[in-house]
Amino acid sequence: MDLKTEWLEDTLIITPHLDRLDALAAVEFRKEVLQHVADGKRVVLNMIFITFVDSSGLASLVSVLKGLPPGGSLRLVHVHSNVRALLQLTRLVKVFSTFPSIREAIEA
Repeated sequence: MDLKTEWLEDTLIITPHLDRLDALAAVEFRKEVLQHVADGKRVVLNMIFITFVDSSGLASLVSVLKGLPPGGSLRLVHVHSNVRALLQLTRLVKVFSTFPSIREAIEA
């Protein structure tokens, strides 16, 4: 999986280069992202390329959230309207903070 990581102002920014976070990609996504989040208290997941998420993808996002160190936060940015609708339907909007840009996620 092509995964770009960078640090900006003590925030780990992760940008997965995949369009579907589904059953085919969820296991590898979770494994790759969890390797990086152990070091970051504040993590921004840039979902700019992800246009579809299924239940396996949601489960992988929850796993990443649980994999953060104590006091850590996961912020989602550039969430596609289809994905936002799924987060609302599953009421996970109460669990995941979403932001329109990386800058806003860092400053929040």
